[in-house]
Amino acid sequence: MERKSADKRRKVSIGLLVVIGIVIGLAIRNVRIGLVIGLGLGLLAGSLAGGRR
Repeated sequence: MERKSADKRRKVSIGLLVVIGIVIGLAIRNVRIGLVIGLGLGLLAGSLAGGRR
């Protein structure tokens, strides 16, 4: 049961990171800052998606 809740929490956090990245990308018009923030969020989402199995 605990494993299922951790997987569900991971999926929700990945989706939330994607939404936050899109909103920040639309709000920021500076391309360099947007790329840096996008790269950081992408790395964070990738590490969450990879998991520790």
